Amino acid sequence: MDAVSKSKTDTVASELSSEVIEAFLRGTVETFSVQFGIEVKPGVPFARSPDDLVQGDIGGVIAMSDPRATGLVAILMPTSVFLVVIGKLLGMEATEITSDLEDGAAEILNMIFGLAKDQLNRRGYAIDRAIPTIIRGQGIRLKHQTRSLPIVVPFELKGLPESSSRTFFVELGLERK
Repeated sequence: MDAVSKSKTDTVASELSSEVIEAFLRGTVETFSVQFGIEVKPGVPFARSPDDLVQGDIGGVIAMSDPRATGLVAILMPTSVFLVVIGKLLGMEATEITSDLEDGAAEILNMIFGLAKDQLNRRGYAIDRAIPTIIRGQGIRLKHQTRSLPIVVPFELKGLPESSSRTFFVELGLERK
């Protein structure tokens, strides 16, 4: 890692505390395990520059607010991952993303957000409830209104065929007020 990237990563780390990242890691793993019966493995978190594109065809975004910080959390999934997850949620095989199934992206993020919010609020945060927004399209690009770089955590679904995409992303952008 070069000095500029290291400096940017250090800035992000100071803006986005490890306990926030950890809460969303745990919330994601627990949601997928308990709600969907799917094991997921988190990858190494990384700082995303404004020019980097995180791949996803569908996802959800929630604005976060705390008296000390503001930002957003998003989940981005390729179609193949979303169809597996929404199929588990609904107890049926899903073969394409329909307008009826799109709401599932927001619900998945809402479950993750709820678990992370509860963990953080027990540690002294005061994160309010929030309503997720669905995002859909090829090559979704999120633009954060924060000075720091967002943190992206890749997750891999276990037990899918090697030929299918198994990676989805949880992205956090947060800065102190």
